[in-house]
Amino acid sequence: MPKKIWKSSAPSSYEHISSLRPRFVSRVDNVLHQRKALTFSNIVVPDKKNNTLTSSVMYSQGSDIYEIDFTVPLQGDTVEPMKDYGDAFEGTENRPLSPKFVYQGETVSKMAYLDKTGETTLLSMSKNGSLAWFKEGIKVPIHIVQEMMGPATSYASIHSLTRPGDLLEKDFSLAISDFGISSDTETIVKSQSNGDEEDSILKIIDNAGKPGEILRTVHVPGTTVTHTVRFFDNHIFASCSDDNILRFWDTRTADKPLWVLSEPKTEN
Repeated sequence: MPKKIWKSSAPSSYEHISSLRPRFVSRVDNVLHQRKALTFSNIVVPDKKNNTLTSSVMYSQGSDIYEIDFTVPLQGDTVEPMKDYGDAFEGTENRPLSPKFVYQGETVSKMAYLDKTGETTLLSMSKNGSLAWFKEGIKVPIHIVQEMMGPATSYASIHSLTRPGDLLEKDFSLAISDFGISSDTETIVKSQSNGDEEDSILKIIDNAGKPGEILRTVHVPGTTVTHTVRFFDNHIFASCSDDNILRFWDTRTADKPLWVLSEPKTEN
C-alpha cells in the first residue's frame, strides 16, 4: 500500500494512516454484527538503521482477542511522497490471524494493555461488565471479576447468568459499564448498573497485590447508570452518570465525592 503523512503544527510529530482487512485462521461467522474493540500495546521497538518504529495493537472480535504488529516510519529529514495510505501492516496483511487470548462465552467491549512482562498483560471488559485479566503466553483469563445481571443479585459471582442481548428494553442500562486504571496501574475502578430501582455502583479493585480483589463498593446516589470512569493520577478519578453530573473521587477517602460538577439549577 502507498503511504501518506500529514505533518502537524508541532515539527516533531506526524500522523501515519494505514488500513488492514484482517484474515483469520478459523472461520468467523456474522463478523459484521460482532462487537469489536481496539487498544495499543506498550511495546515500542525503534529501528534506527531502517528508520522505523514497530509496535502492536490488540483487536477484539466477539470473545477472541488478536495481537497485530505494525511498523511505521520515523520522521526524517527527507520529505515523504504524498500518497493515500500507509503500509504499516504490510508484514501481517497476508498472514491469517489466530486469537492470542479468548474470553470464552463473553463479548469483549473494552481493553487496556498493562505490561507484557508483568503478572498481567491485558485487562478486558465484557459487554455485561465482567473483567478478565490475561497473561502473556496463557490464552484464557487468569483472574476474573464476573458480573451477574438481574434483580436481587450480588453482581459478583462465578457465573454470568444473563447476557445483554437477553434483557428487556427497560433493562438495557444493566449492560452499560466502564473501567479506569490508575496511573501506576495498581488500582482499577469499574462502574456497574444495579437496575432501574437501585443506585449505580463503583467497584474499587486491586490490580497489584491481588489482581481482581474487590476492595470497596461505592454507591452513586440518585443514578441508575454510570457510563464513564477516568483516572487523573494514582488516586483521583471522575465518574459521569445518567444525571449528567461529574463526580470526583479519591480511592483513599470515604465513599463520597470530593466535589461535583453539575449544571446550575435555574428557577422558573
